Amino acid sequence: MYKEWERGFVLHCRSFGDTSLIVDLFSKNQGKISVLAKGAKKPRSKYFGIFTPFKEVKITLSGRSDLKTVNEVDIHYHSSASLDSKSTYSYLYINELLSKVLPKSIPNLDLFNLYQSFVEKFNSSSFDEANLRHFELDLLDELGFGINFDISAENQNLEDNQIRFIFVPEQGFKATQLDSGFTLKELKQIKSRKLRNINKNALKELTQSAILSCLDGKQILSGAVFGRLKN
Repeated sequence: MYKEWERGFVLHCRSFGDTSLIVDLFSKNQGKISVLAKGAKKPRSKYFGIFTPFKEVKITLSGRSDLKTVNEVDIHYHSSASLDSKSTYSYLYINELLSKVLPKSIPNLDLFNLYQSFVEKFNSSSFDEANLRHFELDLLDELGFGINFDISAENQNLEDNQIRFIFVPEQGFKATQLDSGFTLKELKQIKSRKLRNINKNALKELTQSAILSCLDGKQILSGAVFGRLKN
């Protein structure tokens, strides 16, 4: 009998009864789905230790309801990341963000490939905070909430790089007399994803301000990354 294997990344797990898990996956062919891994909490289970956040798995599913059941796991396929405390936090943040913004059961191959590329870069020794900001900007684009870096018509004559611009959600960038924000040159660099010379705190505030506006009131609980913006 033909088996249809599904690849996916584990976003989140929660207990189901005493021995099983409900696993939220970002799958290649079905988008964000929840699956039931029966007995996965039992040490002798073939699923034990497989469904942990940040892992990529290859599984077969059965059932017609929204909550399908895991039948098989390719134990030779699953992969995991090598994480320290800082990288674990970043992973938790990205996974929770995806859990909040992804619609259920709608495949998005471009976004899946974007996340897969992020994971690959994350596991490399060259990963840094700029890669995280890069992913946030690309994620916003894929979700249709991309930041418009084009300066409005009334500001087109403000070419002096001493003039700074602040981001206003749903309005774009506005000229400011404050020392915060970005110069026109910096905005062009961010738009082209040349982030190495951009102030880290200002860039973080920009991406998270844009992300807050597309969360539709949902909260990210994996840390205080949005605390300063909310207060």
